[in-house]
Amino acid sequence: MLNKIVQNFHNKAFVYYLDSPFSVTVRQNQLKENTFSILTLKKWWLPDDYLKNSKERHLTNGNTQDFFNQIIKDITNSQFNNL
Repeated sequence: MLNKIVQNFHNKAFVYYLDSPFSVTVRQNQLKENTFSILTLKKWWLPDDYLKNSKERHLTNGNTQDFFNQIIKDITNSQFNNL
């Protein structure tokens, strides 16, 4: 689905891979009102689940605020912001 979106926007879509360890996923899940079981999270977990043939940006070793700040910076500095 994401590859199709990138293709439809002629590679002018911003795509990010938030590379967080499974332990962070578990911790974030525990903060939710309706949590998922660890077994369910393990079923969903796909390490290194990158898109093929995209200019996907990998965000690693950060927290949610760092990821947010990077995405806002990319959008603000983008050549696409006048579209």
